[in-house]
Amino acid sequence: MATVNPLKPKERVKIPRQHPRELGAETRRTSFLEVSSGFDEEQAVLEASRCLECRDAVCVKGCPVAVDIRGFIQSLVQRDFAAAADRIRQTNALPAICGRVCPQETQCEQVCTMGRRFEPVAIGKLERFVGDWEARHRPPWDRVSAPCRGPKVAVVGSGPGGLTCAAELARLGYRVTLFEALHALGGVLRYGIPEFRLPNEVLDRELRLLDALGVETRTNFLVGRTATIDELMDEEGFRAVFLATGAGTPAFMGIPGESLSGALSANEFLTRVNLMGADRFPENDTPLRLGREVAVVGGGNTALDAVRTARRLGAEHAYLVYRRSRAEMPARKEEVAHAEEEGVELLFLKNPTAILGDERGRVRGLTCQDMTLGKPDASGRRRPVPVPGSEHVMAVQTVISALGQRPNPIVQATTPGLAVGDNGTVTVDANQRTSRPGVFAGGDLSRGGATVILAMRDGRHAAAAIHRYLCEDERRDAMLCRDVMTKTVAVCHEIDPVDRCARTMRDRNVGFLPVVDAGGLVSGLVTDRDLAIRVLAEDLSLSMPVSTVMTRDVRVCRETDSLRTAERRMAAVKRSRLVVVDEAGRCVGVISLSDIAQADSRTQAGRVLYEVTQRRAVGSARRT
Repeated sequence: MATVNPLKPKERVKIPRQHPRELGAETRRTSFLEVSSGFDEEQAVLEASRCLECRDAVCVKGCPVAVDIRGFIQSLVQRDFAAAADRIRQTNALPAICGRVCPQETQCEQVCTMGRRFEPVAIGKLERFVGDWEARHRPPWDRVSAPCRGPKVAVVGSGPGGLTCAAELARLGYRVTLFEALHALGGVLRYGIPEFRLPNEVLDRELRLLDALGVETRTNFLVGRTATIDELMDEEGFRAVFLATGAGTPAFMGIPGESLSGALSANEFLTRVNLMGADRFPENDTPLRLGREVAVVGGGNTALDAVRTARRLGAEHAYLVYRRSRAEMPARKEEVAHAEEEGVELLFLKNPTAILGDERGRVRGLTCQDMTLGKPDASGRRRPVPVPGSEHVMAVQTVISALGQRPNPIVQATTPGLAVGDNGTVTVDANQRTSRPGVFAGGDLSRGGATVILAMRDGRHAAAAIHRYLCEDERRDAMLCRDVMTKTVAVCHEIDPVDRCARTMRDRNVGFLPVVDAGGLVSGLVTDRDLAIRVLAEDLSLSMPVSTVMTRDVRVCRETDSLRTAERRMAAVKRSRLVVVDEAGRCVGVISLSDIAQADSRTQAGRVLYEVTQRRAVGSARRT
């Protein structure tokens, strides 16, 4: 791409990095107004002029969603703000949000070529400018190009990952429904980030784009309780589901006193203020009792949000208690600087050991122990080591824990066959696919903890994977179980002796037989494993009827079911094969995962599945 900036590189490096106007610290201490007002047009163009227009734009590689940074900055230099917005939205559905809360200093700006000798280009603030300009000058319906007429897709959770996935799928023409457990859309963007960093007005205008794209939204809908994943797919006809429910279950310190009145999680604290308006009680119905002295435990962005919120709510002393030093803090440096300007007191190398209460069960103090730093731990940061005999008490009336979150287990517990990791996260592959066909997941639900931009990357990847899946799924819908099943007439009757069933399996070289009752209906399944365990291990008579050893928990599908239905059924019941029955319930065959894979081997997904099943078969034969 040719350069468009008339300035020579030597002239560009002489331009200082631009800084937007900010509210004064005194004003910020009592106000939830946004701290930064962002660039005006002249500042944005001047800052864009600092870009060196590198041929190998390493900043793009540093962006999790691969925004065309070089391209949109070139459009800014030419004052073509609409073109800049179009370039960003090719890969980023939420530019005004990312420009405010994305940690650019550790991503695109960290690798900026200008930053090697000078201050990096303010990519994040330029992105925010473009997002804000677009909101003022282009109504959302002007950005809509694709009609919604494809299959139905459910997106569960309206945080950054869910919003991104919904927007991408809607642009591809799918009929998308966005489910949110709370009464307002936005997820962590609404309840977790204070308005002085991300105003609700900015979030609401991005949500209007989803309306323009035709995305249906359902709030107060808790998937797993209001309806399960299976019910959404089987009864409401959703062909695919993207799970983006985040990590809303807080982690606590595990110290005495966490059940006292006045001890709460940052998740609860911020939700009460940001979503339920506790800062405007009694105008709103949500109360919040806050002490004169507040301690927030943690060193991340959530901890900074909580302690700065406490300061705005009137805390005379707002302490941030962190067990490592300033250098190890994961929070953004800009937010740390703002907190100190607002009067937040940062207490480093202190680790809480107990929360103390008074006779009424309310917090009266926090016992802390001084720490020193030892060798690095698994996170790469130096491990805090307690200093013996250094315990002391801080006089506080509120203690807020901001030590991270983990996924809520409702969806995992109500979705059979969904693989889950040790920490409650949903297991996914590189394409955000879960162990359930048609079910995808991303963001905090699969990562355990992620930034807004990483959740957006997962949502974008999932949308592409869902599109590929549904294109392949059309073939599975067109083929029925009777087209690929292994037809069989060999069955056992419940009254047949065990030795006869064993001979039939041996003669036909099969490892199982369906069992039918007197009316010819399938009532169970007998396998060589059943015979080995029940007959040999328990020394049963070979003349006993097969009904005494068969597995009654038989899983069936109808011969008129599609391959997609059979595949989902296998995943839900954790079986690799199903007995196929006709409309009357009589056995007409058996279908296995291998049968479906062979029928679908022309697609990439089918080839991979076929190879896996073949390897399993070879491995099983070798063990035998």
